[in-house]
Amino acid sequence: VVTAQVSDPNGIYMVGAPAYTPVSATSSGTVTTILASGATAEVQVPLGAFATATNLVVSVPAATSVPSLPSAGSMQATGLVVSVNTGNNQQPLTPVTVSIIYKDSDIAGIKPERLRLARYDEDKGWKVLVSRVDAAQRKVSAETEHFSLFALVGITPAEALARGFVFPNPFRPVQGHTRIKFDQLPAGAKIRVYSVSGKLMQELDADSVGQVLTWDGKDRDGKVLPSGVYVAVLEYGGVKRTLKFAVQR
Repeated sequence: VVTAQVSDPNGIYMVGAPAYTPVSATSSGTVTTILASGATAEVQVPLGAFATATNLVVSVPAATSVPSLPSAGSMQATGLVVSVNTGNNQQPLTPVTVSIIYKDSDIAGIKPERLRLARYDEDKGWKVLVSRVDAAQRKVSAETEHFSLFALVGITPAEALARGFVFPNPFRPVQGHTRIKFDQLPAGAKIRVYSVSGKLMQELDADSVGQVLTWDGKDRDGKVLPSGVYVAVLEYGGVKRTLKFAVQR
């Protein structure tokens, strides 16, 4: 017998169990669950992702428990959200891959190349992950080292450079920072990073949603940027704008 208290006596209720798989230091696994629209969520765990045995649970969260997307941001909800957790708060030692395989009706009005996975952070809210989009398979994937809620969202690139910004600023690897990122740019915007002496350090291109999320803070020769202040020159449609950021090692 499964008993629950409810506030809506006219609701529709069903009994079920979340999809899960046991994994340990000597095993790998894949957990798949079906979302409300018939879309699919999948989590792939590589060998050695956990030091001790645990159950990885993938489930559909109640709509009332899903935090809203930023009201003033560029994210567009699809309604596809999945919860990934272990029940004992274990986090993976190496990245696991979360994927959502959507249906065409799930992304009405959103171009496939603008789809991304976002993870909810209790301190910072929804965070867009570096995502791989396979339009042919209708699949969006991203790696993560922290379990939480994951949502399939559409990202609208900015129309101009005015809202563009760089983060984290300052960039501090000793605090765990691994990437220097740019956001709120037009798709395809050019970014040239210079030292204060005017030396060109790196050239980057904003992706289809106006972001750069994968730069590891190295120059064109593969050397890490030393501590100091840098100038990023943004360019789009013949218009230029400069941003300053610092590196502290």
